[in-house]
Amino acid sequence: MPASTNSAMLASTESALPANDLQPAYFPHENVRRWLELLGFDLSAPRVNIEKTLKRILLAQAPTREELHTLNSLLHQTIRKLEPHDR
Repeated sequence: MPASTNSAMLASTESALPANDLQPAYFPHENVRRWLELLGFDLSAPRVNIEKTLKRILLAQAPTREELHTLNSLLHQTIRKLEPHDR
């Protein structure tokens, strides 16, 4: 898809969202890394790295801001449940 088409799609998406939702969409790198670590994945392998593979798969279809928000929420909830808590 040409860059101009992507820009037009992003602009139309932004205009459809309320003003308080116009935050930049970003891939939650740190949350994905922490999530995979808590699940016990080895992220040190340079060639076969689940973090890089998962990032490539998730970003292959240019997710929307809402999809990235949903992913980030899922990661936050899972991390909270998996992290050890001092009780």
